[in-house]
Amino acid sequence: MKFPNTLIVGGLVLTIILFGILFFIYSSGKIQSTTFNSFAVGVGLATLNFLLGFMAIKIGISRSDKIFISSILGGMVIRLFLLLGFVFISLKFLEINHNTFIFTVLIFYIYYLIIEIFYLNFKKK
Repeated sequence: MKFPNTLIVGGLVLTIILFGILFFIYSSGKIQSTTFNSFAVGVGLATLNFLLGFMAIKIGISRSDKIFISSILGGMVIRLFLLLGFVFISLKFLEINHNTFIFTVLIFYIYYLIIEIFYLNFKKK
């Protein structure tokens, strides 16, 4: 497996490990269910955003530079509006801790964005 693919898999595995640790803490009764649900929904939305972005990268990576840029930037705009809509829907209709949810989405969005940048940096060379 090449380094860019290892980067993607490693990023997702780290997310699964962090989620598992938080689930263990939740199972032991040390955190409330709203906090755990907020974290789970936030991680889910950020991961969905990342997977959609990765699909856009896969579509555009082997094409011409113009299609590549259109795929990446167009995909980014679509993903941001989808994420914004999902965040508003989640905050309005789900019974979650708003602060935990927003910070989880923010942190994992930045984390996945760094992985995407590194992936593109190594893949496009």
